[in-house]
Amino acid sequence: MKFILLSVVLFLGIIIHVAAQEAGFKPLKDVDVFSNKFDVASKKLTSIHSDFVQEKHLSMMEADIKSNGKFKYKKENKVRLEYTAPFQYLMVLNNGKMYIKDGSKINKFDTNANKTFREINDMMVATLKGDVLHSRKYNVTYFENESSYLLEMKPTEKAIQEMMQKIKIYIDKKTLHVHTILMMEASGDYTKMIFKNSIQNAAINDTEFVVK
Repeated sequence: MKFILLSVVLFLGIIIHVAAQEAGFKPLKDVDVFSNKFDVASKKLTSIHSDFVQEKHLSMMEADIKSNGKFKYKKENKVRLEYTAPFQYLMVLNNGKMYIKDGSKINKFDTNANKTFREINDMMVATLKGDVLHSRKYNVTYFENESSYLLEMKPTEKAIQEMMQKIKIYIDKKTLHVHTILMMEASGDYTKMIFKNSIQNAAINDTEFVVK
């Protein structure tokens, strides 16, 4: 179960240390201007098809766990996170249902009936749609450097706090697309995902979100 939670939170963009990633960021002066621009860009977003690289840092391990895969999102509530190396693992969110495929074994969860999975589903979709900026579930602090905006999100609800201490979302200034997500746990462990070769608003067949 914990592996599922760490793998999901989503959505989810690794090669350098966290401290180095923060270099050069300063508080964003005009949050309203950014928020309005991001809202407009998010409303235009209908789909994402992207490669991703994930790094999982565990204090108990000498080396970080690195993996690669494919990410797909289709409006409104369809997400496909497929790990391809060094192992094969699939997670799909489709309109309130979560499917986990590990080898030939498939598990199905109703996110509406499970508060933890519901929080995961809501967070991933809200981030992709831009609704997370207006969510009461997080306190958001805004930063920027020359190329990116940084949203530092601290959960206000206990259910989310139990999963993670802080979420950092990096957004490209030119495209206003999320390119990196960093999820930090209270223990100091973290999961980081970088999204590469992203294609927005291309057609994605609904069969991509069917697991069998």
